[in-house]
This record gives sequence, structure tokens and C-alpha cells, in this order.
Amino acid sequence: MEKQQKIALIKSIIKVWGSFSPSEADETFGLCVGELGELVALVEELSMDCIDVSVYSPDSFSSDSIHDYTMKYSELTDEVLDELVSLCRTYNEVMLEQEQE
Repeated sequence: MEKQQKIALIKSIIKVWGSFSPSEADETFGLCVGELGELVALVEELSMDCIDVSVYSPDSFSSDSIHDYTMKYSELTDEVLDELVSLCRTYNEVMLEQEQE
């Protein structure tokens, strides 16, 4: 699947159900979009135009992020987009199941 197709699929699911965090789809608490030394950047929210990312220090005793920023889907690697496509598909299934209840 091409990068633009992946982005279109992600946006099509968000268009139906709205923005969501990875933990709403499964037990994931954030997908890693990058690491620098001991810092880890995790996806916190997927929305129509971008993702919200929070940077954490795993060695810290605080659960607060060090820094927050947004990234456009076009800025993401193919590997991260693949993970987001999978996450969005799972979220779509969860929402469809909830709708039937």
C-alpha cells in the first residue's frame, strides 16, 4: 500500500468515528514514533489532520511528558503508518462491536 493510501485509510476511519487515542483501540498506551537517547516519543491522539505526540523519559518517576508536539501523517515513516493503519482497523472493529451492543 502506498503512503497516500495509508493516510487516506487512516483519515477515512477517523472521519467516521472521530479522533481517538491508541488506548481506545486496544491495550496500547502509545505507539513509538521515535527515540533519542533515553527519550521516547509516543502517539497520544490521532485526529483528522495530524497526530499528537508526547515525549517521555522512561527513567523518570513522573508520568508527565517532557514535551508535546503534533506531526502530520505525511511526516511519518512507512513503518509508523503501517502501525497506525493496523491500530485504526482495530479501532474500527471495536467501534462497530460497540455500535451493535
